[in-house]
Amino acid sequence: MLTDAQLKERATYIGSSDAKVIAGGDIAEWMTLMRQKAGEERAKFSKQTQLLMDTGTYLEPYIIDKWAEAEKRQVNFRGGGKTIIRNGVPLHSTFDGRVVGDNAPLEIKAHFGFKDMDELADFYAPQCQHHMLVSGTDRCYLVALFGVRCRMEWRMLTLDQSWASMYIDNCVNFWEMYQNGTDPSFGYPMAMPPADHSDMYVIKDMRDMDDFTENSEAELNMYAADISVAKSSELVSDAAKQLIKAKMPEGCRRMDYPCSGNMKGYKISVTRSRSGTISCRLIEPKEDNDG
Repeated sequence: MLTDAQLKERATYIGSSDAKVIAGGDIAEWMTLMRQKAGEERAKFSKQTQLLMDTGTYLEPYIIDKWAEAEKRQVNFRGGGKTIIRNGVPLHSTFDGRVVGDNAPLEIKAHFGFKDMDELADFYAPQCQHHMLVSGTDRCYLVALFGVRCRMEWRMLTLDQSWASMYIDNCVNFWEMYQNGTDPSFGYPMAMPPADHSDMYVIKDMRDMDDFTENSEAELNMYAADISVAKSSELVSDAAKQLIKAKMPEGCRRMDYPCSGNMKGYKISVTRSRSGTISCRLIEPKEDNDG
């Protein structure tokens, strides 16, 4: 829970946690945010929500360390903040970290409800776009621990210049209304489209690929079966995974295949990291239903 001093500080700028409301352009949400910044009301959370938020804060250093270790990266500036002025509006970010090398912001999440990384990235895209504007970088690393599955995933989000321009316009309108005590209903806040935060694409079902045939289906189901039964034979499993990974097109960051036949309920998921490393895993029915 934020202290009185933290709440007072947040009244002096538009922070990254405000980004989703600012981008949403909803009059009622804008007015609520204005009242909160003016100290007229506090954000209220249920005990369960507050516990989840506190858990995320507690796990943050652990997630950073595990991600940095797995990706062989270094992270500094943990918890550091920065404020810039854009078109007369103070924009602030408190970074969970900055990645050494490209100095890109790191945003850490621990979640128990989102279905997958796509859904989570779409939800937090405004916050990450805000981080990029404040940091002056063209990318932001979103790292998430999915608590239900006990699995860590990450995504590099890229700056959407067109979206950022519209976002600044909304920030200017919001800040002027907040400073002048103007009812947002007279300012017509703009509901913005989702940010296009990645220059890579997702194939949710490999059956949609142009070169997919009946033979492809039989082949993939066979590979899935090999991976499933080959837990006692690592060589067989690795060979099947290599054959699947070879099918991933350039520019694709994730490729899924919901299995059929005897393997119905299983799903093959292939992902490409920022460094270009391709990973393949077979998701079992009970694991896929956890989200």
